Amino acid sequence: MLFKPSDAGRYDLRVNVKDSANKIVKKDFTVIIKDDNPLKNESTISTESTGVDTGITLSTQAAGGTEPYRYAYYYKKTTSNTWTKLSEEDGSAYVTEKSMLFKPSDAGEYDLRVNVKDSKNNLVQKNFTVTIKDDDPLKNESTISAESTGVDTGIILSAQAAGGTEPYRYAYYYKKTTSNTWTKLSEEDGSAYVTEKSMLFKPSDAGEYDLRVNVKDSTDKKIQKNFTVTIK
Repeated sequence: MLFKPSDAGRYDLRVNVKDSANKIVKKDFTVIIKDDNPLKNESTISTESTGVDTGITLSTQAAGGTEPYRYAYYYKKTTSNTWTKLSEEDGSAYVTEKSMLFKPSDAGEYDLRVNVKDSKNNLVQKNFTVTIKDDDPLKNESTISAESTGVDTGIILSAQAAGGTEPYRYAYYYKKTTSNTWTKLSEEDGSAYVTEKSMLFKPSDAGEYDLRVNVKDSTDKKIQKNFTVTIK
């Protein structure tokens, strides 16, 4: 008797032998049936690193198994444990599209996943890790008027931002270099962030001070820049 199952896997086989007196002896076997043409996931991505505005194209390629194939695309931040569907059709992540653009709004490191599934529901997944860079990162190009001056003169902090997403807001801080506590030099409606692009630092005491300028864009991206000055 030929045993020829339609699916690969581990099987138990049994042969019973019976004589004319109806005595029966059984013998068991365990066999492994391998898939002669297993489903393969040969999907690729367009690049491992690119900018937010460009994105990454996931291109699926399946081989073996039983056509037709369907595909599912997922993504997550590398620091996250939760995958999000990048593709969906009739409530399912599986679609017929053989490519998908991943274009997140935020820069960072992401994991991408492509699943391929054949008509018998055999499924093979393939993962990638990619880096999405900010095409126009926020920059803090702030300056100070001097590194050393007298108490009566003070120092002007001039905020300058570039990149990111306008409008910008600015926050100014100071502390004695020997201290661990920063003090707000600017405040508006309870926040240290203001629209003024310059601020005068004029302490009552001489000494060495640390100054800080934060710039923040409309998406709340923030970059700080520190200075050390001497007030005589």
